[in-house]
Amino acid sequence: ALAFSPDGQWLATGDSRNMVGLWDLKTGRQLQAFTEHRAHVKYLSFSCDGQLLASASDDGTVGLWRRAAAPKPEPPTPKPEPPAPKAGEVRTLDLGGGVTMEVVGIPPGEFLMGSTKEEQAWAARNGCPETLVKGEGEAPRKTRIKDGFWLGRTEVTVGQWKQFVAATGYKTDAEEKGFADYAYDRQRKVMAFNVTGGSWINPGFDQQDKHPVGCVSWNDAMAFCQWLTEREQKAGRLSAGQAIRLPTEAEWEYACRAGTTGKWWWGDVEKEGEGRLNWKGTEDGFEGTSPVDHYGERGRNGFGLPDMLGNVWEWCLDEYGPAAAPEAASKAGPSRVIRGGMLDNFPSIVRCATRSPYDPTHSHSGIGFRVAVAVGVSDAFVKEVAALPAQEQVKRVVAKLKELNPGFDPATVKRNFENRVATFLQFSAVGVTDISPIRALSGLGTLNCSGSESQRSPLADLTPLAGLPLTRLNCTHVQVSDLGALKGMRLVGLNCAHSQVRDLSPLEGMPLEGLNCAATSVSDLSPLRGMPLRSLMCYQTAVSDLEPLRGMPLTQLSIFGTKVADLSPLKDLPLTKLHLDFKPQRDTEVVRSIKTLEDINGWPTEEFWSQVSKGVVPKLRLPARVPSSAAPPVDDAFVREVAALPPAPKPGAKSYDDVYVATAAMAGRIPHPLSRKTYKVKHGAQTVEVPEGMVFVPGGKFLMGDNTEPAARPAHEVDVKPFFIDKYEVTNAQYMEFVKATGHRMPSYVKRNAGNIPEGRENHPVTCVAWADAAAYATWCGKRLPTE
Repeated sequence: ALAFSPDGQWLATGDSRNMVGLWDLKTGRQLQAFTEHRAHVKYLSFSCDGQLLASASDDGTVGLWRRAAAPKPEPPTPKPEPPAPKAGEVRTLDLGGGVTMEVVGIPPGEFLMGSTKEEQAWAARNGCPETLVKGEGEAPRKTRIKDGFWLGRTEVTVGQWKQFVAATGYKTDAEEKGFADYAYDRQRKVMAFNVTGGSWINPGFDQQDKHPVGCVSWNDAMAFCQWLTEREQKAGRLSAGQAIRLPTEAEWEYACRAGTTGKWWWGDVEKEGEGRLNWKGTEDGFEGTSPVDHYGERGRNGFGLPDMLGNVWEWCLDEYGPAAAPEAASKAGPSRVIRGGMLDNFPSIVRCATRSPYDPTHSHSGIGFRVAVAVGVSDAFVKEVAALPAQEQVKRVVAKLKELNPGFDPATVKRNFENRVATFLQFSAVGVTDISPIRALSGLGTLNCSGSESQRSPLADLTPLAGLPLTRLNCTHVQVSDLGALKGMRLVGLNCAHSQVRDLSPLEGMPLEGLNCAATSVSDLSPLRGMPLRSLMCYQTAVSDLEPLRGMPLTQLSIFGTKVADLSPLKDLPLTKLHLDFKPQRDTEVVRSIKTLEDINGWPTEEFWSQVSKGVVPKLRLPARVPSSAAPPVDDAFVREVAALPPAPKPGAKSYDDVYVATAAMAGRIPHPLSRKTYKVKHGAQTVEVPEGMVFVPGGKFLMGDNTEPAARPAHEVDVKPFFIDKYEVTNAQYMEFVKATGHRMPSYVKRNAGNIPEGRENHPVTCVAWADAAAYATWCGKRLPTE
């Protein structure tokens, strides 16, 4: 619903999110948001003088609102650098529309992170899944929180999330998909998978503005943090060196324990949790979550934080690894960490030390988040360093990076100077979460700060780069999801491949000549329209429309693994190299019309067309990767200075996933499911030719079943004939070969990832396949499923 004020100055909007917004038509700014409706707002009307606004929703509720006076535009006055947080100190963040958020000061300190073996054994005996307590994840370790920080006093509420949506128009992952991955099914009164229509608006139970928001993914939570960071910085309440983000695992547990060492923040007596939190086994009168801080003083820990345990799980910044990182965010695995347990979990799960993995794109009505405000570097530090000679600037910046990021390795640093200005900086971002010291390098033109294929970086915030004169940025294999900090830059080269980036709109108007956004969640190339791009790598994305590329001076384009079906926008482009999913009947005419092509899918053009004419579609051949030579050499003196800094901690033991991949790869290679290669095995006097990727199982008799287990078949003797069986479970890579060849449906998690196997999971066992799918795969391979 829309309504214009009589004087044409204001616009009122009502929508299906049950909100009424009031907007200034001259500036485009939202002035007020009214969130009291509980149903779709469909009717709006202004009074004759424009001072009153009436609204009506589907449930018959009518609202009458008084328009606030338009705020006088005043330039924000930067405030003094905020002091280090003190225990219990409260700051208030302004979300606009009269909505605020309190954050509480958490001082620096040291604590024992994790739990004892005795606690882990107790948890496993009392309903906590063994997968959550096995391994090194909860192993006790002394952990130091070097810098204080602020943490949301409560979980982000529905009302606060409404204000974010009203200000930005943001749609969550669940809303985009049309379902929540895991939510409360009201009809069956159980938690269920893929609940249609489930979202933060409809988690399956009644909620009000004071309830914690749920059904928000890690990506959604990060978008909220980015928005609030930009808002607070523009208002001068947050320095450029500070950022609002999710807490790291270590920060979360430190804040949860608040100086205690027991199973729960109040101690080790389960019964004393009564009246403190919302968990399974106690009746609190709520069908779902309880309002934040519902239990008052009794529900707050030593730092004054309510609901640190129970109600909803809380997202952390970290990727999930086999062991929690002691100080910085973890750097292993594509899943993210959730902490604290939820209303439907037993006390054995709702503990200070419990940690669990969850997909960053998935939504769950029992998962929310609270924000953290990182201290970062002060403006005073930036001014002090900026006054030093260029070489001293870099030394101070490197030392500060090490101080803020215990996992940072100074030995990876390379830099260059022009006219006594530091213009080039490169370092490994593995183990790095805070790059705020880079703000001090005011003349920096090129920055390379990436993770790697084997070790992704936890870096998620590029805010400190805002205002730098960067022309080239390389930040691959990182957790960055928002490029907003780059808005207005004059970048000519950007590589954000293998990141969480979804939206390229901050790049509009840039003079980009080279862009690599491969293996990201990007789907829309329209922000690139009109750019002087010469090279574009957007393979393995959800891109489907190439129309924005029409008329570009592109010479190199890589679009394999995308949803592109129409190549007509590429006609008349000066392409010399093209990598794509070539379909002869669909693509031949357009591709042949590009007379400048020298390389098609890694083949010389003439050789490619020669094979096509014979009915063969040449497979994509990618060139071998060569080390980058863009970085200048580092002088020996700087190497010695860097070596004097404390080394980065050595990586811990390999996870089960690492070991599985190393084993299943068979010296780096997964056998193709249709391979007819064999190897020889001696069986008595015979030599058996065993198909590649399988093992020979000799026949024989054995005792099958168990008389002591009611669910098992009674013990009986079985005579099994000799057979072959796959050496390993079928991998994602093998199963997707079958999907590509037959058009069979793909696993849900691959489909959700734009039809691509999640990065690093090629050698992992395929899951989410029904019996019929498995049987179809086996038939395609010329095999069958094994009998019981």
